[in-house]
Amino acid sequence: MLFRSQDLRTQTKKMERNTRIGETINFSQDGKGPITSYLNNHWYNRESWGIWSDGKNSDILLPIPNGNPTKILFLFNALISPSHPEQKLDILINGRQEKSVTITSSSNNKVEVLLPENTDENKLLKIEFQTPNALSPKDAKISASDNRVLGIGLISAEFQK
Repeated sequence: MLFRSQDLRTQTKKMERNTRIGETINFSQDGKGPITSYLNNHWYNRESWGIWSDGKNSDILLPIPNGNPTKILFLFNALISPSHPEQKLDILINGRQEKSVTITSSSNNKVEVLLPENTDENKLLKIEFQTPNALSPKDAKISASDNRVLGIGLISAEFQK
């Protein structure tokens, strides 16, 4: 879903604008700032290291920092096991697919995404994470009782030049 320009302006004014180029946005329980306002749809509770996506689609809303950033660097964990050796991840920005990767490591996966050229500093970025083969730890045979459908674990994001 694309936001209309007026909706974006309204949401940007409501959201604290404290993203800065080169500063890490930490999604863990100890993350400072308005982290919960960035989490839009389909996330579990924040944990000591970050936050798991809830299901196959989740998204965040980030205000674009001043200074014309050109990319954003994400750090992820992923649900990986011998029976589930890879997690597919598609990243969309404002409804347009910008990156598609296959993650094969359970921790500290770095994914760099170029920002669309027409990025306006007065708007929000709606960043969607699609994990079509997300599954529960129980189905991945790494837990007897955890039925949460997990795709990626978002640790941090950082705007860069």
